[in-house]
Amino acid sequence: MNKLTARNRKLVYAVGILVLLVPIVLLGAPVSEDIDLGQGKRESGGSLARMRIEHDLGEATLGEIDATSAALNLVLLGLRGPAAGYLHMEAVRYQERKDWARLKSTVESIIKLQPHYVKIWEFQGWNLAFNVSREWDRAADRFFWVKEGVKFLQTGTSRNQTSSLLFHNVGDFLGRKFGMSDEKRFFRKWFRNDPDVDKWSGGADSVINPDSIDNFLMARKWFQEANDKADMYGITGKAPLIFKQGPSRALLDYGGALQEDGRFDEASDEWGNALTAWTKEYGGIEFYGLYNIKYKLENGEGEVEKFAAENGVDPERQRLVIQHNQEIVNYTFWKALAECENDPDMAATRKTLGLAKEAWANAETSEEEVGDGVVKPSKAESLFWDAMQGMQTIMDRYENKGLHLHVEYLEEAMLAIFYYQQIRISNGHDAEEGENAALPADFPLKKVWEENQGLIPQIRDRFARGL
Repeated sequence: MNKLTARNRKLVYAVGILVLLVPIVLLGAPVSEDIDLGQGKRESGGSLARMRIEHDLGEATLGEIDATSAALNLVLLGLRGPAAGYLHMEAVRYQERKDWARLKSTVESIIKLQPHYVKIWEFQGWNLAFNVSREWDRAADRFFWVKEGVKFLQTGTSRNQTSSLLFHNVGDFLGRKFGMSDEKRFFRKWFRNDPDVDKWSGGADSVINPDSIDNFLMARKWFQEANDKADMYGITGKAPLIFKQGPSRALLDYGGALQEDGRFDEASDEWGNALTAWTKEYGGIEFYGLYNIKYKLENGEGEVEKFAAENGVDPERQRLVIQHNQEIVNYTFWKALAECENDPDMAATRKTLGLAKEAWANAETSEEEVGDGVVKPSKAESLFWDAMQGMQTIMDRYENKGLHLHVEYLEEAMLAIFYYQQIRISNGHDAEEGENAALPADFPLKKVWEENQGLIPQIRDRFARGL
């Protein structure tokens, strides 16, 4: 080589470069579709690109490609990891300093460096919706940051179409954060009528609620899409039994939310829809348990024996597998609760209880003397008595399903009795000390009252807050 002239050395280098280009092109050329007349489409391209497609490893397979992200990765070469680590530390620093604008821009920079690292989307989505939102005092500001967390996750789903867990997390945030947080009374209303009137004209934020529907119904849509993704790409980070209950649980939560809103007839109908979803949709999914035993949570006549034969186990073993997994998700409880809440008598009882509390709030609590020493109970007292009778009927009807021990039902029953007791005390009835003061000798729910005196502190608190 030393005997070659400068010109000859350059020629050797050029030839070497051309020779090396051949395997590089053969290995690394991108895949393209060629059209042959009479033969339709055929794919051509490098071996590595073909292998990426065959094994779903290409970036386009994962989701949308961000041009800026791709350019940054090219410029940083092997330093993408250290750069992302530094930005993570900066994000924590900005959050501690409550520099929200810089926090947001830093997080956006992180996802440009690592768009397909799902844990980043999970962590920062949670951080914005649950942690950053709590740093604000005004409910409207908290609502804004919860939305930012949800939108962040939504962006993550577009970049990671194969991550079923991200889709599930969006549904979880929509249901839990908007519908179950301390601010849910505001958040549920704002989900359909955003407080940023200038931007959304009094309607919903179309990014998170394009259909202008209830947050639990939107959560159900995301859960359904998550289940579809799980069927195609699998589930990581959650057991299928837990993961796939999302759409049905969203309807159960929706029925409960309508109850709290005082929309009792609508709530009863939605509990019926939830019951169908819980038993037909979720209960009809085939899962695989321990030792690869296939089962369903809801089984008709002969199905247990059919699955037992298919799994090569005896029917008793099959029943134990079903029972064990039902207990994991509290399947029978939610089924019984939906049946109970769908009962017309339950809807009527809840409506009566709501009217009784309204009469109390309007001070309709004074008895009326109608002559000959006959005293007519107040409107509030009569309504609470009717509600107590209705609750007694419901508890007796569903006692075999364990709902007479449901804490929420016990608290509602105790609260109704407590209101009734306070009304009678205010009207001069027997006010001696004791748990049964001013109560008749044989009143509805008496057994519940006497066996659950430990709940009285919570009941007094709810009574004081007018709940």
